[in-house]
Amino acid sequence: MTGNVIPTLYNLLITQPNPQTLETLNSLTSSFKSLTLTPHAAVRSLIYEPLDLILSDLPTFNFEMLNFFCHCSHNLAKSTQYPPRYFDDPEREYDYGLEVERNDVRELVRQVG
Repeated sequence: MTGNVIPTLYNLLITQPNPQTLETLNSLTSSFKSLTLTPHAAVRSLIYEPLDLILSDLPTFNFEMLNFFCHCSHNLAKSTQYPPRYFDDPEREYDYGLEVERNDVRELVRQVG
């Protein structure tokens, strides 16, 4: 549901601009950006599907929406960095969850691009 709200507000803002719609859209996009910064993978995992829905429902991009997706992608990439010295220890156990999430971030970046 939330994934469809942002494109609806965006379309409404384009066709019938008003301060309340802009304020609501800004509040929602700020919340999404905050979620992408969490250190908790379980919370971040909840953001990928709504972002995908938003991308698929947007008819066009303006600077603000492109900026929103770039911020979300960048925040997710920062949140899924490899731990320090991750590749220095060949005996280190493979972190499958991290790799899956990093692939999700790459897919989001490809979609935005």
